[in-house]
Amino acid sequence: MKQRKWLNRFLIIVITIFLILVSYLAVIYSSFSDPTKANAFLRKAKTYQYLSEIIKIETKNKINQEGQNPLQTFIAAGLTNQLVTPQVVESFGIPTMKLVYGILKDPAPITGSTTIDTSEYKKQLMGQVSRLNLPELITTTVNNAINSIPEKVTFTSQTKDQNNLPKLLNIVKAVFNKLSTALNILIIALVISLAGLIAVNFHIPKRFFKSTAWSFGIAGTIVFTSSYFLPYIIHRFTPRSSDPLIGSQINGLINSVVNRLFEQLRILSTIFIITALIAYLVYRFAFPSRNPDDPIAKLS
Repeated sequence: MKQRKWLNRFLIIVITIFLILVSYLAVIYSSFSDPTKANAFLRKAKTYQYLSEIIKIETKNKINQEGQNPLQTFIAAGLTNQLVTPQVVESFGIPTMKLVYGILKDPAPITGSTTIDTSEYKKQLMGQVSRLNLPELITTTVNNAINSIPEKVTFTSQTKDQNNLPKLLNIVKAVFNKLSTALNILIIALVISLAGLIAVNFHIPKRFFKSTAWSFGIAGTIVFTSSYFLPYIIHRFTPRSSDPLIGSQINGLINSVVNRLFEQLRILSTIFIITALIAYLVYRFAFPSRNPDDPIAKLS
């Protein structure tokens, strides 16, 4: 009997840990497992809105640095405001994400010198430009710029240690490719642990519901609480830009993405807490105490 009690406590701890890990991985995987999901997440997080503002600021700064006459500066700034919109940035972001995901899913390791075939992505970019219905002169200019991109583009690490950047990218690549596997393993381990909890408490269902309430309640509380203080910690360690305007937009972008992730985490943690509450109510009311002085027992 004592062994079962210790095993029951052990399973409560294990299930709690698995629930916490599954919640974090599930939110990340559901947001970034493929380009379509990543694009939907970035749109909801207002990423393209912040990126368009950053591009506008950078473009206007370069125009001012070139020292053009006031009329040219005014026209260029007006065109920038009209052309650089969140929708336009998103239209170029989709093929870019497909390129990035293609590199991440490519089994070949990233080396100090990586060559990418751009032909397919150039077609996608030109297709996006044609769908924007821009003036013909601008469309032609942009398409000419896209056509000027070589069919094969080689990226070479410029760091002192030529292996530092490729090593980092390969680590990111490995983590990305193992994310689904890790999530599946954790879910299977969680299911096995719950099955173990049922087996240990097969003849004592009351204790099973109590243990379930403990596991889901603790996991939900930890995840819910962390979804508020972790964004604050991330914000504290966010690098600051020397340009106050760009810095403000970059901070807003990072905060928006982080907050969007943790909003989804709060939804999942709330489900855990509701599950814990249901299990606790079943524990209290479906299996009332045998103590005649217990008010719960009197209700049965």
